[in-house]
Amino acid sequence: MVVVTQVGKLGNLLQARQDEFSQTYSVDVLLGRRDDPLLEVCARQLIERLALAGDRRNLLLWIALKGETSTST
Repeated sequence: MVVVTQVGKLGNLLQARQDEFSQTYSVDVLLGRRDDPLLEVCARQLIERLALAGDRRNLLLWIALKGETSTST
């Protein structure tokens, strides 16, 4: 589990994973805002960088960024 926060709260829960057989990545919002593409971009960048470093684990991410008007935080 990874926590990324600029506001001291957990924010939105996302799951990022890589397909076992290809370099295809997927990101799902589990809790929080589903209409914020910036959250998905952050999660995708993290899973891609880990995969390039040889780490094939899935990520569970709490992300809260400044400027969000989320009702989940």
